[in-house]
Amino acid sequence: MKTLIPFGELLQSGWEQFIRDWKSNLELSIRFLGASLLGFIATLLSMPLPKMGADVLRVIAVITGAAIIAHTNLVLTDVIRKRDSGDTKAKHSDERGRKLFWPFVWILILRSLAVAGGLLIFVLPGIWMSIAFTFAPILFLESNIRGTQALAASHELVKGRWWATFSRIIVSGLFVGVFAALVTLLLVVVIGLFVGYPKALSLAGAATTVGKQVAYTNDLQGILSGIVQAIFLPLVIIYQVKIYHSLKKSR
Repeated sequence: MKTLIPFGELLQSGWEQFIRDWKSNLELSIRFLGASLLGFIATLLSMPLPKMGADVLRVIAVITGAAIIAHTNLVLTDVIRKRDSGDTKAKHSDERGRKLFWPFVWILILRSLAVAGGLLIFVLPGIWMSIAFTFAPILFLESNIRGTQALAASHELVKGRWWATFSRIIVSGLFVGVFAALVTLLLVVVIGLFVGYPKALSLAGAATTVGKQVAYTNDLQGILSGIVQAIFLPLVIIYQVKIYHSLKKSR
């Protein structure tokens, strides 16, 4: 069994791919911002409505936004997987995304339930499962392994190399997190120039007033988060795909 991709090579090659494909990836990832805007629009439209009508509108917005996020995640992961395999001219396919949407979502649900169950038992089992099942969606897209079999295949891939996988996920996550934090800070500074820094800081997560103002501020926070996700989520997926391919090649 060979050693996994070195940390330096992982970070460098992932960053180079991110820079090379940023434009085509952003064409997809901008949909994360669109999903965030739905909540903001729903809040504005619901303000004159009675509570029940406002709640129904917001639930519809949340479900629609979640569907957009899942579909975008699927299509983005699929095209990044193909490019990392050598097909640098691979194009994303919304049609393929629609076709594979429900099996993909089912795997995400199964993985979330498994991790949540592990966390309920104790924190460590939840952390262990989150790493062991990380690559189930990629296995589904690459090998059409579905449902619990995708989780089992991901576990088998990571088996015996959990710590090596965990460390690379953490290091790459911290690398992305630093850039995301800097961009968030920059956005807060720019927004603060126009609306004042107290309001800008509230968008970044500080407490605010009660009632509909809370929903309004939370939605603005969601938009800020959506901007950062649109920029950096492709890089997160790139690193996951590279670790996955390294696990396969090192068997």
